Amino acid sequence: MLNQTIKFMKTKLWIYGLLFSSLMMWTACDDDDNNDDNDRSVNDADETFVEKAALSNMTEIEFGQLAVEHGQSAEVRDFGQHMIDEHTTAQNELRNIADDIDDIDWPDDMDQHHRTLQDQLLEKEGYSFDSMYMATQVVDHENAQNLFQSQATNGTDEQVKSYAAKYLPHIEMHLDEAQDLKDMLMTEGETDGTGTDGTGTDGTGTDGTGTDGTGTDGTGTDGIGTDGTGTDGTGTDGTGTDGTGTGTDGTSTGG
Repeated sequence: MLNQTIKFMKTKLWIYGLLFSSLMMWTACDDDDNNDDNDRSVNDADETFVEKAALSNMTEIEFGQLAVEHGQSAEVRDFGQHMIDEHTTAQNELRNIADDIDDIDWPDDMDQHHRTLQDQLLEKEGYSFDSMYMATQVVDHENAQNLFQSQATNGTDEQVKSYAAKYLPHIEMHLDEAQDLKDMLMTEGETDGTGTDGTGTDGTGTDGTGTDGTGTDGTGTDGIGTDGTGTDGTGTDGTGTDGTGTGTDGTSTGG
């Protein structure tokens, strides 16, 4: 009897344990479902902005590191470090926003265009590196300005829209700084004689052609004697232009 009681108690404990384990698994699944419910959906335009802004921040951080390591000018190196600091802060804030949104395709590398530019920058040094880096910064911040301006004006999700409006002034400031540094480098290049080769075009003259002058022969006139003894007539030499005519002696004839 005692053995049966012990066996029965063990069976009940086993059943309770199984029920408790099932309850814990159900609770965990329910928590996961609740976490999924906390993620919100945004429209395609807001989603695209988050992904493009993340890619832009990533690129600025990577290129800023290049400037710090390879820049010749102190101003260029300082600008690169400023880009690292500013865009790291912006990227961290954007990542927190993206974690609460469904279907965000967070980038893990730069796009092909910027990987190619990165390779080209690594082949340059000194003034050539500085000028190319700042040229890319002007273009990239112009594109970022358009992206953030559009989202700040037309965005639907309030949190994403507020993010764009918050960082738009920073993008505009970066663009002004990049343009100023680019102009400074161009001026230095002109002063030092370092710039871009210009190509001239050969001029071709036309040969002038003169016209030959032609003289006209002069002709003498025969003299005519009168009744008996004539007197020799004498012709007069004629003179042409650019030429010389020759008169012919006139001869009288006896009457």
